[in-house]
Formats: sequence, structure tokens, C-alpha cells
Amino acid sequence: MEIKEQLLGYLKLHEGIKSPCRQLPKRNPELWAKICEVTSWLETTKHKQRCWHVLNDIWSIPLCPTDNVPLKWFDNRYLTFSSQSAKCRNFDHTARKVKVQHKRKEIKTGRAVDERERYRDRAKRLTHHTVRKYKDKIINYHLRGLDFHLDHKFSIDEGLKHGVPPEIIAHWANLEIIPAQTNRKKNAKCSITLAELLEVTSANHKTVT
Repeated sequence: MEIKEQLLGYLKLHEGIKSPCRQLPKRNPELWAKICEVTSWLETTKHKQRCWHVLNDIWSIPLCPTDNVPLKWFDNRYLTFSSQSAKCRNFDHTARKVKVQHKRKEIKTGRAVDERERYRDRAKRLTHHTVRKYKDKIINYHLRGLDFHLDHKFSIDEGLKHGVPPEIIAHWANLEIIPAQTNRKKNAKCSITLAELLEVTSANHKTVT
């Protein structure tokens, strides 16, 4: 019988007792010895953690999807992210969060979030992600502040109108820092053409994913 099946059988047999994994060395020392052997690479004495790896057939410590560093163990599971910062920087997490926000808005207002709102939200999220990752590539980024704003050369609204994927609109080559007054006057206008946008983002192929 495999170790996993033995452990499942043990847990089912002792499901009424408190902390069955912690009681394992005393109640079934032979099984615990096998578990310790197959998880010998773990530098821990936590019984639940070793049992978790056996039950889930995972033979290495999971990595943070954002920073690619080992996750910390907490109580009876691994944390999802290495830090709150990594959680905020993870695009999949923020995308799910926005979907929930849209759903709540639809319930509250009684109307569906339209295509323009969805497009703008996605473009803004991707832009935020780009700024965090590629700010050293954005023109005049060091000037960003009250008097200088982040600008999309080819605007978000025009991107929606021409069917440009928001990943292209949020590309670092489409971003620059310009005087706040200039940005307010520019509004939704573009400082480059669609052809120029596609050319510059194609030449600088690192898009947001």
C-alpha cells in the first residue's frame, strides 16, 4: 500500500481525535518514519506540513506566482503569495478582484458593466503592472509627480475605438511622463498614430502578460 493511501486510512480511522497528524509518531511510528523519509528534504518538524506534501503529491515547496520564491507555511497550508506586495502585483489576482467589483456594481446598479468600462479597467490594471515592472524604460519617469503625469501616447479611448488589445495600450513604449497641464489639454487625444503605436510596440516586444 502506498504511503498516501496509508496516511488517508490513518486519518479516516482517527478523524475524531485532535491533531491526528501530530499524534502520528506515537500512534503509527512506522508510517511516520516513511513520511519523514520521503519528505527528508523539508527542513521542518511540522507534522501537518509533511503530511500535506504526501497527501497532495507535491515534492517541493510551492513558489510564489509573482516573485517565484518559496512560500511560507501557515497552520495547515502554504500561503498563496510571499507578501502582500506580491499579491498586489499579481495580475491574475487583480483581474479576479476587478471581476468581483464589476459583479457587485452590476448587482448594486441593476445594469451590466459595459464594454468601455471593462476595457478601461483592464488597460489601467495592465498599465499599473507595466509601471511597476518597466518604469526604468518609461520616458522621463523620474519626473512623475503632481506637476508631471503618466500619459498614454495612444489613448485608452482610441484604443477601444480601434480595437487595439489593452496589452498594447499598456505597453511601456506607449507610456511617457508629460507636464500635468499638457496632459489635461491632451485629454483622450493621441500624440502618435495607430501605425506608430503598432510599430514601436512591435520593435520593443516586451508586452505585459
